[in-house]
Amino acid sequence: NPSTSTSMIGSALAFALGCAVTTYLYGITPPAGTPAQVLWENLQPQPSPIITLRYFDIRGRGEVIRLYLNELGLEYNETSFTGQEWQELKPKWSKLGLIPFGQVPSLSYNGIHLVQSHAI
Repeated sequence: NPSTSTSMIGSALAFALGCAVTTYLYGITPPAGTPAQVLWENLQPQPSPIITLRYFDIRGRGEVIRLYLNELGLEYNETSFTGQEWQELKPKWSKLGLIPFGQVPSLSYNGIHLVQSHAI
């Protein structure tokens, strides 16, 4: 039954999240190999986050993101390109999952890929 499996997955995620929050509140480390440990590791501050912004070599929708990153004092890498280069990069980046909807701006943060300027 699909609804039962969806319910079980939701319950498992809620349990793992609950364990991760509890370990945070009480300062203990979750057991190795558990979903709570994976969540716990992902929630830990990164020593130096790797942020990459991909956008055309114009201001446009990428400019607000640049301003936010600079205002927050975050270091980031930027990959700028022309419209002609975009035609070559788009299929490659789509295949790699860097631009899930085939759109830019795209921002990658420690392996998580975000697209669409309002979402970023």
